[in-house]
Order: sequence, then C-alpha cells, then structure tokens
Amino acid sequence: MTAAFLDIAQHGRPTVDWPAFIGGVVAGLGKEGRPATDYARPPPDAAPARPPAAYAGTFGNGYYGPLTVTREGGGLVMRLGPRGARRFPLRHYSGDTFAYRTRGENASGLSGVRFVAGRGGTITRVIVESLDRTGLGTFTRR
Repeated sequence: MTAAFLDIAQHGRPTVDWPAFIGGVVAGLGKEGRPATDYARPPPDAAPARPPAAYAGTFGNGYYGPLTVTREGGGLVMRLGPRGARRFPLRHYSGDTFAYRTRGENASGLSGVRFVAGRGGTITRVIVESLDRTGLGTFTRR
C-alpha cells in the first residue's frame, strides 16, 4: 500500500504493479535458505551409513565453535553451541549424509550434515549445510 501511495504521489499514477511485485518478493523469501535436496525423502538406492561409532566425536570450527556427535538411543545426535546447548537428532539420508531439522528464526526445515572421511576412512570433517552458505560450515575433528 505504501509503495503504491508513494508511486501515485510522486508520479501521479502507478508505475509498477505493486501487489504483483511485492507478492513475488514475499514468495521468494519463503524459499530463501531452503536446501536443493529434499532430505525428507532418501533416494531409493541410498547407500548405507557407517557404524554410528565412526561418526561420534568432537569437531571444531573457528566461527561456530565446537560440534559434538554422540550416540543416543540407537541413533546419532549433533550438539552445537555453548556446552552443546542445542541438540539436533540426526536422521540418515544416504551414505555419510544425514539430515537434521533446523530451528530458530532462520529455520529452513531439514538440512544436510555431510561427514567427510580422510585417508584411511576415518571421519575427519563435518559440513553442516545450513551453516555453510558463506563457506563457514565445515567442522574439523579435534
């Protein structure tokens, strides 16, 4: 309404279809930050995960701090934040990729967590997709 009013006040008539323009902007915001992969539907030929113990450990990141992965109740849980305050159960997707449900004001639904093995097959890094939009989402095993 404000944009249309100001357009008429300044130009004497609407120069833009403001409801359509603003509607497109708002629709785009709903898609912002959503991963391209639908983690709710693992592929039919999903590769199996390694044993849970292979993923457990503490990983560090200079920006986000520590990330710990623990075995809980037969599954895996990722903890982030001061003293592991934020707890995120991990759901297997395929191979060394898992998914977790994001939370907070920037929540985007299910997002990927990819474990990367180094030489010898030991997991050395974790890439948290929702934290990696600017390249800062890689955590290295401590």
